[in-house]
Amino acid sequence: MLTNSCAKFSFLLSRADALAWEHLPNRMNGFQRFLLTAWLISAAFWVLVLPLGVQAPWGMILLELLPFFLLHYGLAAVVLSAWARIQAKRRIPVPVEAQLEDLGESLVWTLGMRPSVMIAPEAIRQVRLGPGHVFIEAPPELIIIPRPVFGTAQAAEDFAMRWEERRTMCFL
Repeated sequence: MLTNSCAKFSFLLSRADALAWEHLPNRMNGFQRFLLTAWLISAAFWVLVLPLGVQAPWGMILLELLPFFLLHYGLAAVVLSAWARIQAKRRIPVPVEAQLEDLGESLVWTLGMRPSVMIAPEAIRQVRLGPGHVFIEAPPELIIIPRPVFGTAQAAEDFAMRWEERRTMCFL
């Protein structure tokens, strides 16, 4: 299914598009893992400091600890969400015109006024298909393509599959 297709897509990217990348499942980075671990440790710390009755049944102990676990979970969720928004703002501070050219054997990515970057399949770390976007991560670049650019959902899936195949074939 490695057909050569020459296509050129032009579209506007906004912070919401970058936020879609930040909110993808399984995209937890080192800071987020640290934050989650710190949350778990601090939530477990409450067991040691709360003055619980020695004879209290387990149900009461869990009922007394539940608000603290929920508070810590809420705080972690707020901080992780704020972190994702900060990262998205760094990636795309203002709406910017983007252009992607599929040359068949490589991609040419242009974001705003930055110079165009040619991306070979072996430079691609991963191709991810999100609910509203196709993402191609080729560090230091991240190509974000909104699905409506492709016209149909099937065309977006075909594009993602084709580039995932090309990426994996480079390592065989």
